[in-house]
Amino acid sequence: MTEQTKLSVLCSLFTWTQRSKSAAKKRAKFRKFLDAFCTDHNFFPAVRLLLPNLDRERGSYGLKESVLATSLIDALGISRDSPDALRLLNWRKGGAATGPTAGNFALVASEVLQRRQGTASGGLTIRELNELLDRLASAENRAEKILVLSTLIQKTNAQEMKWIIMIILKDLKLGISEKSIFHEFHPDAEDLFNVTCDLKLVCEKLRDRNQRHKRQDIEVGKAVRPQLAKRVANATEAWKKGDPLAPLLFNIVVEGLTGLMRTAISKNMFSSYQVGSQKEDVNILQYADDTLFFGAVTTDNVRVLKSILRCFEMVSGLKINYAKSHCGCIGKSEGWCRDAAQFLNYSQLDIPFSYLGIPVGTSSKSWSVWQPIIRKFEAKLAKWKQRCLSMGGRITLINSGLTALPIYLLSFFRIPKKVVHKIVSIQRNFLWGGGIEANKIPWVNWDTVCLPKNKGGLGIKDLIKFNEALLGKWGWELVNNQNQLWARILLSKYGGWNALLFGRNSGDLSHWWKDLETVFQQQDSNSINNNLRWKVGNGVKIRFWKDKWRDDDLTLQDKYPTLYQMSTQQNSPINLMGHFVEDRWDWKINWRRNFFDHQIDMVAAFMAEIDDVHIHRSSMDILTWRDDPSGSYSTKSVYNLLKDAGNIVTEDSASKIIWNLKIPPRAIAFSWRLFQNRLPTKANLRRRMSAMSCSLAPKLGVYDHCLCNFLFCISVHLLHGKDVVVECKFDGDRIQIHKNGTEIHFFSRQVRMNFIDHSEYAHAMSEIIIQNVLVDRCILDGEMLVWDTSLKPKAARDGLDSDRQWLDVAFDILYFGDTSLIHQTLKERHEILCKIVRPVKGRLEILVPNAGINSHISSGEPCWSFIAHNVDEVERFFKETIENRDEGIVLKDHSSKWEPSDRSGKWLKLKPEYIQAGSDLDVLIIGGYYGSGRRGGEVAQFLVGLAERPSPNTHPKQFISFCRVGTGLSDDELDAVVTKLKPYFRKYEYPKKRPPSFYQVTNHSKERPDVWVDSPEKSIILSITSDIRTIESEVFSAPYSLRFPRIDRVRYDKAWYECLDVQSFIELVHSSNGTTQRDTEYGSKQDSKPKRSKSSTRGEKKNLSIVPSHLIQTDVSSIKGGSLIFSNMMFCILKNLVSYYLIKLSDEVFEEMSNAREVLLAKANSPFNYMKAGS
Repeated sequence: MTEQTKLSVLCSLFTWTQRSKSAAKKRAKFRKFLDAFCTDHNFFPAVRLLLPNLDRERGSYGLKESVLATSLIDALGISRDSPDALRLLNWRKGGAATGPTAGNFALVASEVLQRRQGTASGGLTIRELNELLDRLASAENRAEKILVLSTLIQKTNAQEMKWIIMIILKDLKLGISEKSIFHEFHPDAEDLFNVTCDLKLVCEKLRDRNQRHKRQDIEVGKAVRPQLAKRVANATEAWKKGDPLAPLLFNIVVEGLTGLMRTAISKNMFSSYQVGSQKEDVNILQYADDTLFFGAVTTDNVRVLKSILRCFEMVSGLKINYAKSHCGCIGKSEGWCRDAAQFLNYSQLDIPFSYLGIPVGTSSKSWSVWQPIIRKFEAKLAKWKQRCLSMGGRITLINSGLTALPIYLLSFFRIPKKVVHKIVSIQRNFLWGGGIEANKIPWVNWDTVCLPKNKGGLGIKDLIKFNEALLGKWGWELVNNQNQLWARILLSKYGGWNALLFGRNSGDLSHWWKDLETVFQQQDSNSINNNLRWKVGNGVKIRFWKDKWRDDDLTLQDKYPTLYQMSTQQNSPINLMGHFVEDRWDWKINWRRNFFDHQIDMVAAFMAEIDDVHIHRSSMDILTWRDDPSGSYSTKSVYNLLKDAGNIVTEDSASKIIWNLKIPPRAIAFSWRLFQNRLPTKANLRRRMSAMSCSLAPKLGVYDHCLCNFLFCISVHLLHGKDVVVECKFDGDRIQIHKNGTEIHFFSRQVRMNFIDHSEYAHAMSEIIIQNVLVDRCILDGEMLVWDTSLKPKAARDGLDSDRQWLDVAFDILYFGDTSLIHQTLKERHEILCKIVRPVKGRLEILVPNAGINSHISSGEPCWSFIAHNVDEVERFFKETIENRDEGIVLKDHSSKWEPSDRSGKWLKLKPEYIQAGSDLDVLIIGGYYGSGRRGGEVAQFLVGLAERPSPNTHPKQFISFCRVGTGLSDDELDAVVTKLKPYFRKYEYPKKRPPSFYQVTNHSKERPDVWVDSPEKSIILSITSDIRTIESEVFSAPYSLRFPRIDRVRYDKAWYECLDVQSFIELVHSSNGTTQRDTEYGSKQDSKPKRSKSSTRGEKKNLSIVPSHLIQTDVSSIKGGSLIFSNMMFCILKNLVSYYLIKLSDEVFEEMSNAREVLLAKANSPFNYMKAGS
């Protein structure tokens, strides 16, 4: 029945799933579809359409968006110059032609097809669709593909064709993960797919959802999802302790305790405690593993409570911790309370007491409530005062640690002014003196210190304003959660939200409630109450005249005072100001008298203003916060509002620039004091009549945060007694080699297709594997690299020539003989790997500690992998990888088992780009590329360029394309850049028009932008960073480009002509051995330890520069001068000579030159075609 199901049914499922916001409802809908339409248990035809990226039974279509666009144009038989054809070809570009669907090819194609297809479904079934897609994938030429597309267009409508196109592109964008689909299909589906990568096998083996499948092991010849390494820079605690079911079981048991209490109350055996005028019942509350009972102070209640607790212990098997249990009574004698506690076997609770850090039964104004906070402040500072923190460090500590200490009290009580003064005094002394000692000079007024950073302050929180913002949250929650128990209690005791907002309170009020009223009933323009707005629902809560429920900031009372005085309903809510006539709301406003003629226009304007309001019978009135886009109350937005009240200080551009600089905090603090003119200069010291003294300078050196995180994670492993294997991370293809006799497969993981068999390796590597892997059946996990026999490096594959050959480095084994090894430890797998693989130098190597490829290394030289015994060894090894331009390092738990598709932290990786070891390069935006998806129709990436070095005292006139970059900025930052440049974007109509004359480009298809910036003077500089290793550029005009570039920040502070010039970039590359590495502690001169000689393979690798060999200058340091026969002569040594003879000839020339130098000269026609010359 599955194959006979209509495609329209599947498309309806896709559409509903895409629109639904609930993940649970999406999963339920998918389950319902399988149950209804897959009654024959033939799931594969439908599931392969739901997960097209995992279907390996059908080959590649060879149709990406650009090719699919031209194929659809031909299938429709329309001209390439027609508007619809141009929409398909320019699907990424926005504007009137493409419309709001720009960036989504399937939607653009659907709109084009809608004009040519009927709205009725063509009746295509799932079986027929799969047959047509099989024909499309197997089509040998373009004409056959167009024929299949024509058939699909004839048998479908535009909506169905949209989903077919998304299936062809293997990206359905349903908003439901493959993990969720697998789980709904069968609980064991994901696990089986991970070890087989075979969707058809999963659908055939797991036909019955109710029958569990025994976990299948891996098999030779079936691709396995690889175990993945987790990025260490973002790692959290890797190992979780305890039984994961324990919290769930506890919750179930405690529900039983609640049930016992409800039964006792329903049978009038237990009397609840009643609060306030409305007698709100409170009996049992639960927080985490605490249970609180409330009841009337009677002997019967005490007896019933003991019976409930004994029953709970017997039924659940849990024991109550009586040592931590307390009983307190109000309104009874101390003797009665003592007897009750003794009867329950509890200790007596003395009032006042503290629960969860909040004092109960005492005044919040009492100094004893806040004294623990003061002590915490002082204890925190005592740890730091002797450590000579820089001012930048003290600012960071105040902003993060000190202000956070009293947060739980600040969110509940109004802080007394004497406590504020004490805390500010501690903060001030710590900021200016590094401790809590007295007589510190406060160089800047504290009000200025508390200003935002962009207004000249340090951004330290104003405790009073912050306290008010936190307290305001209670009022907000009270209005929007009226049905919750705590809100009902406040309603019964104090009058609830009405009393809080409008002051309708009476009787004896607690200090806490008075504090809330004080915060909410302030009447200035920046108060909390004046920035609340009502969203009208049924109108029950909103006062028609006195509340703010219109779009402006005035109430109707303030806007129409005359009409308000004439109204007889001055305090009435909206729902009493009219009634429903069927489903339409009709206003019924009562006036004291008729209106005069001159008042008719005012009444008409008034009625026109309220007529467009929609009253809803079923929805509730909602209180919203004006200063937040979502309408929700946020402490941050309220604090900013209160802080700006009465503050006339404008934004300080200099301060904004200072805080955006990527410099150490101590440097920022120094710059801030400099701009404030508050440095301890002689003049400033004299002005304060202070004795001049010299303080100890802080110790230099800022350790990179990401590296510290990394080393901390390593420490976690080492401290837990685990052996850690540290390996060099090679820059090649991750390959699983499956050997089954003479049958060899080379599987790799791809972005969309999770598996692909690389037949291109078979010719060069199969025979090597057959002869040197000493078992008939096995699976090896490793990296496929290129071995250059002339220089002997290992590098990523760029194509092969006569001097290069494939090299596989195996670092793990997953299968051996007829046995899976994934349940064995890494140590055991390494031992087996060494036994069954016979290394072949330059063709097949194994990467294990103390063996394999490490055996080629002489004593005292750096190795490729080792077992780390301390953090220093790992740090040293990582520095070596940066110096050698390796991709990074990987750490593996030596006792870990191999888990498919696992990224739990058993393997950790660190690359140079994670710690931003590369230089920040200032480049100019010269073009842009339209995005797709939510960035469709807008520029989402930039083509950036380097300047051609200008003559002295002039600006650059030429800019050379350098790289393409789009990541690193937030959506708001990207929108800001695009908005500034949009007036200067000019569409690039290739090949009709040429690029602007001041841009040097290659016009490579990967370089060609969608828009140009029409003039460099209008552009913006970006600071970009990347992997420290550069690459030779074929796509861009610059001789080198970047790997994985990303935007670090936008340099609005720099003029367009201050961007990096190409000559300076080349000098940076040459001076750092083909990288963009900045001067850091990695490989810097600060390391006093002598570097180990590296004459082995690894050492020769270090000498391999990414700079082309014809640009590497000859090392003549060991050559002695001979004669002067070549003085005043120039020699050009051409690059097409064999490397050995080139070096030999260079040496001979330099021998005969007394004053020789080697330079790089440019040809006249192009500044980037270099040749070697000696003079």
